[in-house]
Amino acid sequence: MPGIYYDYFMALSLSLEQTDVEIFGKEEVSTSILKFLGKEEKDIVTKDLLKIVQKFALFMPLNSLWRWVRWTTHKFEFEFESMALLREIILPYKVSEKDLWDNTGLEHLSIHPKNHTKYISELVRLHVEYTKKAPIYCRNSMDHRIKLRIGLFLLRIGVIRDKRSLWEENWWDLVLAQFDELNVKMIYETFVAKWVSFKSLTDRLSKLQEEPPNFQLSIISVAHYFCRLYDDMTDILPIFNLLWDQTKDTIADIRRFALLGIYTWIEEYERSEEERGRSIEKLVKEYEKLGKWTQPIIQQLKEEDEKLGKWRQQIIQELGEEWEDHRAKEIRLCLNPISKNVIEDIFYMTFGPFEECKISDDSKFSNNIKKWHEFYKEEARRMIAFPNAEEDLSAISSE
Repeated sequence: MPGIYYDYFMALSLSLEQTDVEIFGKEEVSTSILKFLGKEEKDIVTKDLLKIVQKFALFMPLNSLWRWVRWTTHKFEFEFESMALLREIILPYKVSEKDLWDNTGLEHLSIHPKNHTKYISELVRLHVEYTKKAPIYCRNSMDHRIKLRIGLFLLRIGVIRDKRSLWEENWWDLVLAQFDELNVKMIYETFVAKWVSFKSLTDRLSKLQEEPPNFQLSIISVAHYFCRLYDDMTDILPIFNLLWDQTKDTIADIRRFALLGIYTWIEEYERSEEERGRSIEKLVKEYEKLGKWTQPIIQQLKEEDEKLGKWRQQIIQELGEEWEDHRAKEIRLCLNPISKNVIEDIFYMTFGPFEECKISDDSKFSNNIKKWHEFYKEEARRMIAFPNAEEDLSAISSE
């Protein structure tokens, strides 16, 4: 019966807690227990298993808890211990340097097939709840870490077919929190870009001027990442048209960001096509060899190339000779949402809390990303130094 095993494992957890067993030994024992419960105890109730996990969580590092939640998201249906583990233990978990964890092997969470929408909606609800509780928070604080962990969970949800059909409008709430830290915003924006439907995105862009300026930046960022993730020209050109029209009467910084996003996409698209041997000139020549039936395709390719050329020319004309300098100041345009290391890129660029995402090798980052890393690293030093400077000023004034 489940109660017998529950009592046994609770007693075992107590004995482990009172021993000097190395942390990795405890991790191995506790992970084995969890797997045993899932395999052998089909009737064990959620609250019993959660109590066991909570007991072990008192001395388990954060990386072990993340591995547990990864296992339970795949093993059990929603509202079982996976969501409770995240909500009640991982989100409010207080880290220290010993809890530095390596996210290797945790790139994707395999969610129970029925429950992608439920998991995401619950995480969005938690985000909204914490936003109301602490709309403004300090960098690297517990509230900041909670937002980051929600984002990490979201971005680790594995890719599934037709995910855009699962999109729900209230998921926009993720990118519409006014005072979220930049790395939180970038993680959420990347997630939304991966899941948002084309209709939802274009509807939001068509009403862009109704949003506050900081919300406009996040929505444009989502549109930019959306285009970087999907190179279907039939979807992207309407987005470009909306960005062009809807930002004409906005703040100059927002207008510039939208145009630089378009230009960056065109540049990246043409570069990737060249690398794949799919330049417009080469494709046209190949299709011409196949006969007259390819004329509609050739015409479409030429029209698309002409449109992209006009976009590029108009953007340079409007932004002037300093457009490249302006782009260098837009951190969001440095991020490649397609990268398998997108989480590490965001953490490294923004000098995020190192306990939440281990960066094993900084040589793999581009020069642009390293530039932003140094900028935010120096900013963090200034923030740390400020209290001391304030004390010095107080001492001087008291003399």
